Amino acid sequence: MTAMVLCNIPDDLSDQRPQAISLSPKSTQTPTNYICIEDLRLRRRQLLDGTQQDLASRKGYVNFTVCTTPIYSDFYKPHHIVNFIEVNRILGAQKFIFYIDIDTNVLIKHCLESYTQLGIVEVNQFTPLILESLHYHGQIISISECAYRTMYKTKYLINIDLDEVIVPKDANNWSQMIENIQINAKAGEHIAAYIFQNQFFPYQEVHDSAFADDTLVRKYAITTLLQTLKENYLYDYEIRSKVLACPDKILMWHVHSILKENLVNKKDAICKVNNKHAVLHHYRYWTTSTNMTRERRMHSFASEIIQNIHFGMGRCIPLF
Repeated sequence: MTAMVLCNIPDDLSDQRPQAISLSPKSTQTPTNYICIEDLRLRRRQLLDGTQQDLASRKGYVNFTVCTTPIYSDFYKPHHIVNFIEVNRILGAQKFIFYIDIDTNVLIKHCLESYTQLGIVEVNQFTPLILESLHYHGQIISISECAYRTMYKTKYLINIDLDEVIVPKDANNWSQMIENIQINAKAGEHIAAYIFQNQFFPYQEVHDSAFADDTLVRKYAITTLLQTLKENYLYDYEIRSKVLACPDKILMWHVHSILKENLVNKKDAICKVNNKHAVLHHYRYWTTSTNMTRERRMHSFASEIIQNIHFGMGRCIPLF
């Protein structure tokens, strides 16, 4: 079970900055632990006091941040990390937040450290004390934590898995994509969240002949260039979909959706993005009874993808 606990600041402390909080079953019980508080009011005040030009130059503030689901054990390899980071950087990601378990493969840790030194990756230790009844190794917890961690530090936040990419169809990056979506929005509508439909690109399908014999593409297993056969089925919104949203406008973040009641301002809108603008590409082993068609949208970024992943792997594992 995962829960969010909302606490009002007592009236006699409203003008003071809280330092720590503790959860106890009874108000009369002596606290057994204290959790330090990050006062988001200070971040918000700085954000509201600054101009857009100030924000662009302010250290630590970015337009797009990507959070991942918790990484544990040795399921992923370094090339998965590099592929994920470099492809998303091309589309607009400026910051990445990773959550790793204590038993995560040491090569993954070294790889993430190399990106941490560049200032674009933040790694957080994430080892749930109790895994029973926790969805996907604590995914909901990490999503909520990341939303509040990045609040007032990023304009947009994306929560996706390592095998997923939000791919613009009528733009070359996420910024242009959002502009195109907003052009078609209702007059005066303020969009707090964007939901993208899921489409599978099965791993087991034959590699695209355009890159099947490319040495670097095969060496680094660049999925976005090799796996271009897609299932001819787009999942309904909120089923396997993923979300891009403004974290300061969301109270609670769900895995596949944002609910209207979870918006800070109920007048804000949740946009179900038309697939002519963008789709969530999901690369994984997947059996399907539907027809398959080939889509080479990611080939538009091929030269940049190959070059960036090549340099990324060299930085991550010099002897690879």
